Amino acid sequence: MKCLIAVLPNRDQAEAAANALRSSKVSDDHMSIIGEGFESAESLGVIEAPAQARIRARQISYWVMSIGFISAFAFNWLNGIEIIPNAAGIINHTLAGLLGAGAGALISAIVGGPLGWNNGGDALSLRNRLEAGKYILSVQGEPGQMKDVSRALKQFKPEKVQLFEVPATKPQEWTNRPTAFQ
Repeated sequence: MKCLIAVLPNRDQAEAAANALRSSKVSDDHMSIIGEGFESAESLGVIEAPAQARIRARQISYWVMSIGFISAFAFNWLNGIEIIPNAAGIINHTLAGLLGAGAGALISAIVGGPLGWNNGGDALSLRNRLEAGKYILSVQGEPGQMKDVSRALKQFKPEKVQLFEVPATKPQEWTNRPTAFQ
């Protein structure tokens, strides 16, 4: 299932676009207007910036930690630095690599933490537009239907139109169970 999000400049255009979509057989169950006087941003289901930043930090940590380990190991091996005096060379190189991996973990935590919250991507962009007094029209449906919806919305000249993939809904008994990433 796909979700089309269109940002419209004012309430009148949002209501007119919703009425036009209703006349083209889009049901009210699959369409919502988000903005002042309508639904809130939480109903849109946009990922919060801190959660999105944590996911991004986890993704980049694999690369950054690996590169940190390899580069610190190689640097120590090339320069012969003794971290622990009189220890075998491989122990010093491995310890340097672990310190490099730790530095990579710290970098990914900083990027995913306070720095990542400020760069929330699409979620932050949509929230900023809502705070500026704009309205968001959200329509869910099949891919073929989304093409018709985007054509119908072009006459209202939306500021931004974006298509998202909506995950399949889980059975009711699975909704309250924690996942591995929570």
